[in-house]
Amino acid sequence: ARVPELAEFLGWGPEAMDLSGVWKVKYLDEGAPIAESVFAADLDDRAWFNVKAPGNDRSFFLPKKYAVYRRSFDVEAKWLSSRPRVWLYVWDLNTAAKKPYLIYLNGKAIAREEYRVIFEHWTAVEVTRALASGKNQLSLGLPDGQIRYRVYLSPVAPRAYPNLGAGLNAQWVDFNGWRDWARAASVRRGTEMIRQVDRNRQIDYMAPGGFTNSIKGLAEQGGAQFKDTGGMGGTWSDELPQLMRSSGLPFAVEPGGPAKDLDEFKRMMGLYATEGIQAIDYYIHIGSILWNAEIRQYFEKTLPLIQLIGKYHVPRADLAVLYSAQSHALNQWPWYRGHPWIADCAGIDPNANLTSGRHLCDVASLFLFKYPRDGITEGDFARGNAAKYKVIIDTNTSVMDADLLKGIEDYVRAGGVFVTFYHTGRHTPTAANAWPISSLTGYKVLAVETHDPRSPTGEVPRNEWQSLKAAPGQDLFSDAEWMKQNATGLRLQKEDPACRDLLLWNDGTVAAGIRPLGKGSIIHMGCRWNSMNMSSGPGVLAFFTRILDWQKATRVPADLQGDPKSSDVLWRRSVLWRHYISNNGLHDVWALWNQDGKSPVQVDLVFKDETPRSSARDVETGLSIPVTGGKLAGIKLDPLQTRIFLTPRQQIVESPRMWFALQRDWWRGTELNSSKPFPAPEHHLSQPLNDDWSWHPVAAGDDPQAWTSSAFDCSSWEKIRLGIWDTPGRPNVKQAFLRKTFTVNTDWTAGNVLLWLQPWLQGGGTINNQFIRVWFDGKLVRDWSQRTIAGDDLAARFVPGSVHVIAIEMKGEATLHGLPGDCWLSFVPACEKSLDLKGAWTVTPDFLQDSGTVQLPGAYKNACGMRRRFLFPDDAKGKDIMLSINSGKGSILGAIVNGHWVRRHHHRLGNQWNLNITPWIRPGEENEIELVASTQKPDSGELVSVRLGSYTKN
Repeated sequence: ARVPELAEFLGWGPEAMDLSGVWKVKYLDEGAPIAESVFAADLDDRAWFNVKAPGNDRSFFLPKKYAVYRRSFDVEAKWLSSRPRVWLYVWDLNTAAKKPYLIYLNGKAIAREEYRVIFEHWTAVEVTRALASGKNQLSLGLPDGQIRYRVYLSPVAPRAYPNLGAGLNAQWVDFNGWRDWARAASVRRGTEMIRQVDRNRQIDYMAPGGFTNSIKGLAEQGGAQFKDTGGMGGTWSDELPQLMRSSGLPFAVEPGGPAKDLDEFKRMMGLYATEGIQAIDYYIHIGSILWNAEIRQYFEKTLPLIQLIGKYHVPRADLAVLYSAQSHALNQWPWYRGHPWIADCAGIDPNANLTSGRHLCDVASLFLFKYPRDGITEGDFARGNAAKYKVIIDTNTSVMDADLLKGIEDYVRAGGVFVTFYHTGRHTPTAANAWPISSLTGYKVLAVETHDPRSPTGEVPRNEWQSLKAAPGQDLFSDAEWMKQNATGLRLQKEDPACRDLLLWNDGTVAAGIRPLGKGSIIHMGCRWNSMNMSSGPGVLAFFTRILDWQKATRVPADLQGDPKSSDVLWRRSVLWRHYISNNGLHDVWALWNQDGKSPVQVDLVFKDETPRSSARDVETGLSIPVTGGKLAGIKLDPLQTRIFLTPRQQIVESPRMWFALQRDWWRGTELNSSKPFPAPEHHLSQPLNDDWSWHPVAAGDDPQAWTSSAFDCSSWEKIRLGIWDTPGRPNVKQAFLRKTFTVNTDWTAGNVLLWLQPWLQGGGTINNQFIRVWFDGKLVRDWSQRTIAGDDLAARFVPGSVHVIAIEMKGEATLHGLPGDCWLSFVPACEKSLDLKGAWTVTPDFLQDSGTVQLPGAYKNACGMRRRFLFPDDAKGKDIMLSINSGKGSILGAIVNGHWVRRHHHRLGNQWNLNITPWIRPGEENEIELVASTQKPDSGELVSVRLGSYTKN
């Protein structure tokens, strides 16, 4: 079996003509107009840079700025005549928005695109008339100056899933299923390993992306939670918290990066206060708060609001919104390239399929201020999470498999109400326009509205818009003003006599209908009021509100009203607010945030339930504010200000039960324990030295030098593990000494042994300006410094079975916390055969042009890269090939091996390191290796050695 290449779903195959090779490249000045002359077929481009693309990872290091790529290629007359139509596919994968992507063929402009959102760009354009037999000239204008994947000619017209044909449809489904399985298997294994050593610690599943269904199930089994890694601190979103709530689990965020100023910090805190989170895991550095005087002052002022995070939760919901991870994965990029209501990012044909989820169908936001709502995925039907909701509304899950349909049917028959939304259930995973949802709804789809793919927003022609009216013989809807607004959508026809029509088009066909099924009902809703963004328009909220009130879904027990004295008529757009319940069940929590950065607003919080309230407490100030006439009146919000109020719930007797029910889920037991415990790691090539260190405080008058000898008796000292220690257990210790005796592995008989003492903090790896010095076998090898040992070559001392002593003295101005790092020995076995790569290497200062040669090993100057070609012996076939580097002075980052970038550890530990380059080396052929000294500006240094070695596999 072979995993298919992405391009194989779009024209790449035996009949395609690959246009990779050497291109002429010119970078344009930032902001300068793009002259059409640079695309002329007869332009003299001999002075331009030569760049091999695509397929060479050197492109990673090229300038990220607008560039014109030009190359000539030949097309045989026979190839052209046998292909009546030809398309040019360009997978440049540039992500720049609001800049033109240009294609010229033989001097003729054949494509111009401009993204309004950041997404990996690709395009397919027919070139049948512009292509000539013989010599052709192709020019590309690329905003990021990159060709990152493929460029080719193909006789296969571009098609979008699920219209790839049965075979490719099935292959695409399998491909995405494999991706989901691989990701979930990795997460499961990692969770099992954590739980083997720690049954109770919080586990974060960071940025689950398109794998939410599988990973959500693992979170329930493993006692884990989703975590946003920065996006929710920049743009309001609560899809992931919704998904955790249906699992009964909390949700965490991290800022991703510090706020650059006070306004950004206020905005971030306002987002977090209204997105339904339970934790902010960390800031990158305490200085992100403390080093900016304005931010620090605001942080200290609003600390009561921040300390409230994690002490409240969104109340139980009767409504869930379905986000299908499978449908989203199958319909995502490359079929849709950005927000689907923007035509120039909308893929090949909006009539082929419309994507699902919140970007196109943000149903959940409609109910933010009206009904508590959670989110579910398709797996929640089988896992039992869906059963607790009275109503589930779909988000245009256009692809539904048999398992999902069965889950929906079981949910409805048990008493639930499921509401489709527009193209719900249009396709099976392998068959387009099969409408499998009809088997549940009892309605046949007679017609689907058509989109104009050439219009800016995928408009539906006006002749396909009609007003609606309530269907006779039903009691859910009566004619209303919102029905008079023109809508578009599906034309339905009742097939099951048990169905009841709810809404009719003026032409008499059905726009929405309901089918009783068991104890519940399924509603087929096929109308909408906006061309592309289906959750907007006057009728959407009105339709769903009627369904939810019919099912007596719990409402948010308050609403906002604008102050009639306020001149801000747009206050509803400015104020985001949420209702929460304190974890102990004693208080309602009301969070309000003015997201307008310029204008203050004033609002009233009007309570709509029967809970008696006489006052509210302002969390920031602690002041009590009266509640009169059922409202908290005159709430003033400065630009970007967040205010939170508490009101008593008058349910003291119930609060212990509520607290226990919440915490029982949040701290549930875990099922993800491996039935067979994972074995301890096997250290064939390393020897951990973290355990069994002797520790002693250094007092005035002590002579630590005497403690470094192997003959010194430290048997009475306390034994600890190297790392962070218990500060309360060792109070006021500002200077301490650690030492360890170890024996070198007796199996390490031929090779190189290195000693490492490596912290994991920037600036040398100590805490609070602690300094260290290190002795090895009684000899001082590091004086007072934050530097530690990183692979120093002490191999002459490391005889197999030899005994050694390493000692560390630490001191600081404050109480010591320990060393956040590790100590170990590493072993590099002697290779079977070695090839020394000494000689002349070609230097490039920018990966675009060469500046001469340098002899390596030796010193180099003004180099981003240094490359050379060589013949590798044929007898290395079937062997593992290692690139061994001693970088000496300087910092080689890695190597480009025959066009493939292979980098060392990103922390760049030590000067001696090895890379396994087996997949990219070609024994018996000429090879090219380029050492990367810098990715941006030229660097200087000195290389001690560079060689290749072969090893028998395993």
